[in-house]
This record gives sequence, C-alpha cells and structure tokens, in this order.
Amino acid sequence: RRHGEEKQQIDQAEMQQTARQERYDSLAGLIRAATVKRNELQEQRKTAWRELEALQEQVQEARQELEKGQVQLNRSLPKHIIQGLAAVENIVAAKNINGYYGPLIDN
Repeated sequence: RRHGEEKQQIDQAEMQQTARQERYDSLAGLIRAATVKRNELQEQRKTAWRELEALQEQVQEARQELEKGQVQLNRSLPKHIIQGLAAVENIVAAKNINGYYGPLIDN
C-alpha cells in the first residue's frame, strides 16, 4: 500500500513538473517574441531619428541659402528699398496679416 502511495506522489510530482515546464516554455516563447518586437521597434525608431536628422539638416541648409540670397539681394538694392521691404515684413508679422507672401519679385 505504501508503495502505491509513493508511486502516486511521484506521478503527481512528475505531472506538476511537466505542467511547470510547459508554462515555462510558453512564457519563454512570449519573452522571445516580445524581445524581437522590441528590437524591431528600436530599429524603426533609429531609422526615424536618422530621417529626422537628415530633414533637419536640409532645412538648415535651405535657411542658410535663403539668408545668403537675402544678403546678396540687400547688397544689390538701394538702402531705402531694403528698409521699406523690412518695414512691410515687420508690419505683416506684428499685425498677423494673412495672405502676404512677400514682395512680388519673390513670388
């Protein structure tokens, strides 16, 4: 009789061990899947940052070109015209006027 009880306890312990192993394997699979997803998202984030930096660099270059062009334009125009254009820009900005796109020559 005692031998039967021990056998039953061993069988029960083995079943519990099998259930634990299955649960462990399931959780390990979930962890692996989550890790893969995390790595994919990190790569996407890195790619997005690289694209953002490239775009910011392009914007900076465009601003520098614009400034350079404005300086060259200012050198070629009489002083009173430059002051008048600057005054118009200041008024448009101060009054928040919509629909003004700059001097006709710029459009």
